[in-house]
Amino acid sequence: MNKESKITLWRSLKAIMLSGIALLTLSYATTGFAIIYNDPEPTSGTTPPTPPIPTFVRTGSSIKITIKNTSSVEDGYRIQRRSGSNWITIASIGALGTGASYNKTEYGIPSETLRCYRAQVYNEYGTRTSAPRCAYTTDGRDNKVWRVQVELTTSHISNANTDDAIWVRLNTSSPSYEPSGNFTWMDYSTNDFERSDVKKYDLNLSGVSDMSDINRIYFGKSGSNGWCMKNVKLIVNEIDVFEKSFANEASGCHWMDNDNGNSNYYFIGKSEIRNHPKWISYNQNGALLLLTTLGIPDEELEERIEGIVGDMMHDEPLYWGYIYDEAVSVTRGCPNTVTECGKVHVDLDMGASPSFLGIPLPNVGVDVDFDLNFQCNGGTLNISTSNFTSNANYNWLLDILSLGLLGLVDSGVEDAVKNGWKAISQSVPGLPDCKAYVDLNNTVRLEQVE
Repeated sequence: MNKESKITLWRSLKAIMLSGIALLTLSYATTGFAIIYNDPEPTSGTTPPTPPIPTFVRTGSSIKITIKNTSSVEDGYRIQRRSGSNWITIASIGALGTGASYNKTEYGIPSETLRCYRAQVYNEYGTRTSAPRCAYTTDGRDNKVWRVQVELTTSHISNANTDDAIWVRLNTSSPSYEPSGNFTWMDYSTNDFERSDVKKYDLNLSGVSDMSDINRIYFGKSGSNGWCMKNVKLIVNEIDVFEKSFANEASGCHWMDNDNGNSNYYFIGKSEIRNHPKWISYNQNGALLLLTTLGIPDEELEERIEGIVGDMMHDEPLYWGYIYDEAVSVTRGCPNTVTECGKVHVDLDMGASPSFLGIPLPNVGVDVDFDLNFQCNGGTLNISTSNFTSNANYNWLLDILSLGLLGLVDSGVEDAVKNGWKAISQSVPGLPDCKAYVDLNNTVRLEQVE
């Protein structure tokens, strides 16, 4: 039975089994700052239109605020900035054409300073105001980020290890702030957080493109199996920028659990990070020299992919497996006779615990293959994916019942890999004129073009 026939049969079975069942999903999302509500565009023509949400472009001394047209019945817009408990209007314009936008730039703002803005739209029936959005200016150093890792040391004392899931975040989770959105579940194919283990984890770059976007180190743990953290280190672009030891605590480590007044969360604030000598002494030119000298070895490629996919798998039926080979393996994607090769081939070996309508199905092995393509354009390393395929080792009936699993692999895993490498490629400055290629040792090289 080919894939198209399986999909047709799957849809028929699902339609029959779900006939007459009404599904109601209530979704409620909150943020740490504000809930952003935007009512639909009024249809009666007797109420004010929907306000736009401000977006930002930030530098070390300025914030550009942009609003886009949200209505066909507006008379005008205002952009306001919060000043203490008041809001002052910094721009006022008339109606915008369909699809048009307007921006206002505020200059002379100190570096790493928070400013909050909101937008208003009005017509003859009144005024409506957006929820506030806030943005930090950068630190002005323009230190781009293309790799971030945390190195975690688990204590050697009894019961310090855990099988619970650990996550880390480098800025706020609230979409009302910019930067925001960075979050990583740390799940590698090896046994995580064993006693005395020292392990590095690659973090998502979502919400982090400049070093000043790292505003905190926030750890969290699910479950009730305690974990004792002995030391934490933050590494940016292969350079240590922050380290903290918990050796002075009573246990010689910091417990993360809900026992004895402890918490499943731990927070390292912005001022502590910024004042650390390693953060202050960070050298971007040194980081670029490391990148161009060492390139991106296959071990690093594997670790980055393991971090991207491991984060995506959390709360999904997928897990790391050794069904066919290593969990993540990278090989050169061109024949050895081709010297200007810009491709590596990636193989993921995974397992899955699928279900159908809540009924567990037998565990299966899932093999995922795709290519990563590297090219240097305009001094920036561009990374793209291609030839993404997935296969599962089960019979045709389970194949039909588990098409949702392959859909998860084909969409979820593929999207995670694409988005992860897109974030990385946008942050790697490379050289003014360079070429990228994969050498015979599976290392991505960046070389200056004379």
